Amino acid sequence: MEVGEASTQSIDNPKQPRKSTRPAVRLLRNYYPAVKPLVDYLELPERRGEDAIWKEVLVGLGSDAKPTKGNQVQVDPKPPSERSARTLLERREDGVTMSQLVEAAQSILLWRASQTNRKSNPCKSNVLTLGCRLSNDAYPEMAIPINNGPYANNLVSKYVACDMTTNKFITQSYLFADILERIGPKRMMSLLTETSMYYPTGNGCYFQITGKSVFELPILEESQLSPKGSALVDVVLVKKDLMYTRVRRSAAGRNQMGFPSDSVYLSKHIFPAQYSLASFNGETHSEAVHKMRKFKTPRRLKPLVQPNGFLHKVVVKSKGMQVIHVLNRCCPSKFLNCNENSLESTNCSTAAGSSRTQPLCFEGPSESNKPPTPKFSRFVCSPHEVETFLWAMIHACGLSHWWGRDSKHNEQVVRNNIRQIVNLRMFEKISLHQLAQDLKFKACDEWISRNSQDHHSEEMLHDFLWWFYFSFIGGLIKNTFFVTESASFRNRTLYFRLDDWEQICRPLLQCLKTTLFTKVDEKILKNGKSQLGHSFLRLLPKNSGVRPIVNLKRKSSSPTGLSNNSILQNLFSVLSYEKNVSPDRMEYSVLGLDHVYTRFKEFRSRFGSSLPDFHFVKVDIRACFDSIQQEKILEVINGLFSEARAAAFYLNSFGLTTNKQITTYFPCHLPSRLLRDVDSVATKTDEVPDFDKFAVDLSRTLKNVLFSDQVQYAHVDKQDLMDLLKEHITQNFVKIGAGRYQQKNGIPQGSIISPLLCSLFYADMDRERLGFTKTANSTLINFKYGGVKQVVDHDFPWCGHLINTKTLEFKAEMARFNGIHLSDTLTVDRTKTPGQLFCQKMYQLVAAKYVAHVTAWGADTIKGWKFFHG
Repeated sequence: MEVGEASTQSIDNPKQPRKSTRPAVRLLRNYYPAVKPLVDYLELPERRGEDAIWKEVLVGLGSDAKPTKGNQVQVDPKPPSERSARTLLERREDGVTMSQLVEAAQSILLWRASQTNRKSNPCKSNVLTLGCRLSNDAYPEMAIPINNGPYANNLVSKYVACDMTTNKFITQSYLFADILERIGPKRMMSLLTETSMYYPTGNGCYFQITGKSVFELPILEESQLSPKGSALVDVVLVKKDLMYTRVRRSAAGRNQMGFPSDSVYLSKHIFPAQYSLASFNGETHSEAVHKMRKFKTPRRLKPLVQPNGFLHKVVVKSKGMQVIHVLNRCCPSKFLNCNENSLESTNCSTAAGSSRTQPLCFEGPSESNKPPTPKFSRFVCSPHEVETFLWAMIHACGLSHWWGRDSKHNEQVVRNNIRQIVNLRMFEKISLHQLAQDLKFKACDEWISRNSQDHHSEEMLHDFLWWFYFSFIGGLIKNTFFVTESASFRNRTLYFRLDDWEQICRPLLQCLKTTLFTKVDEKILKNGKSQLGHSFLRLLPKNSGVRPIVNLKRKSSSPTGLSNNSILQNLFSVLSYEKNVSPDRMEYSVLGLDHVYTRFKEFRSRFGSSLPDFHFVKVDIRACFDSIQQEKILEVINGLFSEARAAAFYLNSFGLTTNKQITTYFPCHLPSRLLRDVDSVATKTDEVPDFDKFAVDLSRTLKNVLFSDQVQYAHVDKQDLMDLLKEHITQNFVKIGAGRYQQKNGIPQGSIISPLLCSLFYADMDRERLGFTKTANSTLINFKYGGVKQVVDHDFPWCGHLINTKTLEFKAEMARFNGIHLSDTLTVDRTKTPGQLFCQKMYQLVAAKYVAHVTAWGADTIKGWKFFHG
């Protein structure tokens, strides 16, 4: 039934309501078996003009919830403690208030949760009890003698942050006061304790006021999966899991190529389901195998592990095989064929590059006698060479013909699957269901069917396919090649031999150790107290050099066990708050396509219809991040906090739940995907809003989202934030090889706050050093500046756009795609409905570029209507 329209069914003429198509209702049905408007759930007679908001409030019902009828509370029998609380309400039914009902409901929920699971935190059982606890000395005047139960002198919960909870909204809202008047306290108690209610905040958004947090509820489809395991389409091989591997070394210091030295795959690794282990679970599979000290090989597997058996031959051939010989034959080293003298004699120096990272390029000793710059494409192994190596390893390990000796069809299917895995682009993945497609079961099951019953054959084959593609093929790729992306080839992945990659990076890493970093004594690090741990460095190949990338998302060795970016999240929220409060501090910095449009439109509006002559200059800051002075950026941020006139901040933490398909602006049938995330917004301690008002503000910029208050907000002090920022900038430790190094100058690259720090630093430089350029009368030159490229046409290229120097019109720069394969710019989800997901990605790409234009037009204008409706 469509919520918000005439939908109330008369009690005398009950009809089956039609299924609602409202986005919020469809979103909630992923978590609740039944979702109803509040007026339908209470089954109240309709009152003209007064029940509009009652139709908007939604109620989510669990499988054990029952509707309330008349004056009876239809719930399951409760323990004596809860019956005593209801006795209290019956004695004071005439004078009970909404505050007293909420207090009693909190006590019921807390007691119920503590009795259900004594190890868990009872306050997390319901949104009403978040940040609460039972208190024996609360409201003694409401206490009654009870022999069994927690309610004697214990009816009220104590708040950790009482002014920031959604309970204040319930107790002060006229809506719930009206509901209490119409249905009575007993039915109101049932409504508070047995259901999950969602209140509308506008733009299709709702915030939760009762029930267990939707952010922690399991999705119904996921919770109803069969206990046998996941479906084949849900078991995926992600290309990024095969990338950025490091060179493994033996105890003697030699590189190990191919399989690890301890990789002996026995039957319990290949057929875990036959040993009552979980299938398709590589993360916990090894731990489960180690715990199996004594196990008995199933009868159906004994012929495979005995001498001359299939698995026995695989283990014997794998032990006596030299992977490096197969690799040299199928994929010879590219480094040995290159001019080693030119590589060793080149000096590594910084060069102009991206504003986010600093590239390192090969430069000769002089311009007149400069050796040829080695191109990284010389060292790349072609996909055909990688496929040939994998296919040779299959034969060398005795895995040939597992698909059937006489089945050329199955052999071609396996070849095509390996080719697809090798050619996967960045962020792409392939499912086990797709790898098992077109495989003739009867042909490849000859070595299984005669040893087991028919109902085990398919299960064993699926386990073997998972091991073959995910562990054998995936393990060979990870332990033999360094797989990475490159800015020159967009989303295409490149394969380097691990030994070649180590030789290429050795002089570049040595250059980094002497120019950007300094080695740190391990004893000093152990004795020091640091909130942040070290990060890891990898090199991203470019057309004529490399770019160092620091991974700050990876969990580090910090005392908290969190990644550096997670620890810096509070600092980022506070800096973002200050940026939004004082946008002038950003000067002319832009942080996205929407920001570019709004700032450029503001600039264009200054001149009216007649435009003066403009002069355009485009420059690139050399070593943008590494040239930032550490003392200066700390001074800038300290000044920003001083102007804020706040000694501390609150971080409003809340859960977001939305549907990726629902949030699209384009009316087409696309597959949905639920997205859940926890976000936080910083506010001053004296400006913390109630969560209902905060959710209304968020609804102005979001669409079809469920908000869930986390209640217990973080309290951060300004001085603590400055100490954390100082440590992050001046004590940025990076692990290179076996040693750890400290960054000598600049700010860390790859940090969540680095772009914002960079914008604030150069904005301060703009105000302090370049202020004279803002006044035309104070600037005068008497020379011509030459030696730089000039634009002959009226179109000036900048950041993928062309700016008309006469009219200030924007358009896309299509010429930058010349020479780039279209397939390299795409990533396709090959697991479920790839065509529909590809259309959705195209829609999102268009929306990201044009949402600023649409919001500038307004939803009620003719332009906006035509854009949305074609």
